[in-house]
Amino acid sequence: MTRPNVLIRLITPEEVVPLRHAVLWPSIPVDKQLMEYDTLPTTRHVGAFLRDSPDLRSGSPPISSLAEDDSAVAPVGILTLTLESYPSAAPVPPRITALNPTRHIQLHKFAVATELQGRGIGRNMYEYVRELLAADDAGVTLLHLDARKPQRGLYEKLGVHVLDDGVRIKRGPGDAGPPVEYIRMGQVVHPRAHAG
Repeated sequence: MTRPNVLIRLITPEEVVPLRHAVLWPSIPVDKQLMEYDTLPTTRHVGAFLRDSPDLRSGSPPISSLAEDDSAVAPVGILTLTLESYPSAAPVPPRITALNPTRHIQLHKFAVATELQGRGIGRNMYEYVRELLAADDAGVTLLHLDARKPQRGLYEKLGVHVLDDGVRIKRGPGDAGPPVEYIRMGQVVHPRAHAG
């Protein structure tokens, strides 16, 4: 299987909505997909766009012919990063606290178009996020997330560790969707000067 050539860049909150709806929470109306944290100045949204391949929408031009800042093409992968502390009710494992993270970033709503899953787009996006955080001058970062239980193995392949084996149930934006099981996972990201 050929790995797609992707462009990964920061995007607007509105650009995450179609994939959140299609992949993560189809039972939640499109106009209810954005959360309060999505528009905070400390929140960053990341999108993956196909290059050298037609857009998934029929009749659209190939992405390779578009400028990197062209927002006319829908992303095929999305995720959101928020400045959000690891839950205080859940103790951070000693192997993480020993690294003394100076900030906590939570990864939310990570999705890749269903027909493109398993082709490396998610891995490329996660590597982009690690590089983005390592380039920040903010010290050691705990990147944490509530992973859907079936995705645990995927995250472990990316170097993410289980922080808490307890299973949590979420029901989507506004607590309105079907129940989904999650586990808390995370990874420490060192500033580029100290990365090794």
